Amino acid sequence: MMNLRPLMTAKINANDVHFLLDSGAFYSVISQASAAELKLPTYPAPLGFYITGIGGGRASPSIASVKVLTLAGTPLHDVKFLVGGSDIGAGTVGVLGQNVLHIADVEYDLAQGVVRLMKAQDCSKTVLAYWVGTSLPYSAIDVESTTPKKPFTARSAYINGHEIRVMFD
Repeated sequence: MMNLRPLMTAKINANDVHFLLDSGAFYSVISQASAAELKLPTYPAPLGFYITGIGGGRASPSIASVKVLTLAGTPLHDVKFLVGGSDIGAGTVGVLGQNVLHIADVEYDLAQGVVRLMKAQDCSKTVLAYWVGTSLPYSAIDVESTTPKKPFTARSAYINGHEIRVMFD
């Protein structure tokens, strides 16, 4: 964590980099300056494709393919990034979004400054809340499966008995 921003250390083709982690970003983005510095070849996004920023501004990004993106010592091959926008600061090259985060289950332990990517296997009936020990209460909810078209972690919730849709970001 840097201030209140979750950062993740990674390697892009053997270059050490930092990303801002954003579970609400549908796709990973790298700034134009960082793509140039890392010597990543770019190509145009499909005609008419654009992204919208928080302030409502629109941009037509390029696309870069990273040969090897290494997270926590695990290499991921041919990872695509949108290229555009401005630098987001804090020494980062861009944002890691759902196209990378949805490859595994993600545990956000921001109080401890840790984000873990893991693949749970054969443990559907197992309590995975290892941090509670045997004496602390906990709760768990099922979330909807993600897909490339719906990459966000979402679920129904209730406020005063009324169902609402929530997205975890």
